[in-house]
Amino acid sequence: MMMKIEKKAFLYLSIFIVLITFGISYVHWDAAIMSPITYLVYILIILKVFSNYKKITGCESVFKTGILSMFLLPLISVLPLYAYGEESVFHSIRFFLEPSVYLVYFLLLYYQVNPETIKKLLLIWGIIIAVIFIVQQLMPDYAVFGVFSKAIMKVEGLEEQVYMRNGLYRYRLDSFFYVSLFSVFYAWNKLTERHSLFYLLLFLIYAVAIYLYLARQILAITIFVIAISMVIEKKQHKLLIPIAALSIGLYAYKDLLFGNFLESTNDDLNSDYIRFFTFNFFWNKIIDNPIVFLFGHGHMPNIERMWADNLSVYTADVGLIGPLYYHGIVWFVAFVAFLVSIFKKFDHMPLYLKMFFLSITIDLIFISPTERASHMFFMMLAVYLLECHLYVKSKNIYRKKSVK
Repeated sequence: MMMKIEKKAFLYLSIFIVLITFGISYVHWDAAIMSPITYLVYILIILKVFSNYKKITGCESVFKTGILSMFLLPLISVLPLYAYGEESVFHSIRFFLEPSVYLVYFLLLYYQVNPETIKKLLLIWGIIIAVIFIVQQLMPDYAVFGVFSKAIMKVEGLEEQVYMRNGLYRYRLDSFFYVSLFSVFYAWNKLTERHSLFYLLLFLIYAVAIYLYLARQILAITIFVIAISMVIEKKQHKLLIPIAALSIGLYAYKDLLFGNFLESTNDDLNSDYIRFFTFNFFWNKIIDNPIVFLFGHGHMPNIERMWADNLSVYTADVGLIGPLYYHGIVWFVAFVAFLVSIFKKFDHMPLYLKMFFLSITIDLIFISPTERASHMFFMMLAVYLLECHLYVKSKNIYRKKSVK
């Protein structure tokens, strides 16, 4: 019976991942058909949880308040959107439904889904993304994931289906950032414990995926957090020699691996100015009046598209400022409190979760965990793993005390 539950959970969660990532950013994804299906799934999740609220949310949980606030508070921004917004609330329905992914947390608790199933889910999807990256780099003419459709190219006036950086194709699979981060840190954690060829190979596969996102901040944060992990876990001194050898190798081939990254960093000082301009633009919107400062502006897709086309400003470029603009300071304070509640358990986390939560916190300057439904979902899965780990650890402590 338990095996059936785990298989169903894996299957349903995988289907859900496909839906919230637009079919892994599939070029022929038909939004006209698939978006309503995704919205229906969001609504079914909400109905499932709140139709039996006390029973489902009554499960023992350390992070219950934080998860509920992440779902409920964005809904409040519908009020200033209705009062001050320049377009219909209906246009923003997707953005008010997306936070329902947090409620999956309660369903996992209610059905007692094995945390090993969640780990396998994330690790297998990490492999899938790595394979997609590698295959499409080798056979770009057959690329169908993370490329622009012909319709978008025509509307946007684009000449190529995919941009290039560092001599490689930059496929837009950003929805899976958190999956790749989790996977590479998990493999690193296991590698430090067992020093096996299997986990070394797994780590290298995930590391290749991290590189092939061709995003400087993700690569830098990954390297930084791995270095920090050696301080966090002092037992990792045995890996200093291979890490030193790897560092020498990276330095020797830095021009091949990072040359264009470094050049683009120097050439893109203008993009830094744009980011600063974007920060100021949305900050001025945030403090426009007390109501929107408290509860946000909500989502106005058409107006935001106009700003993007005319001013090149995107909420996705300014990390937490984006959701602060959308949901207001009340949400922001709740989110910070949620993060604090997670980091209070830092000493009790396994290494891979320490690395994961540390990396996404550092990356808040660039990427918000609420920018995409997939980011919310994958962060929620990591919180669920932490919840399960804390529960097992507390039971073990209790048993030890009982034996004494």
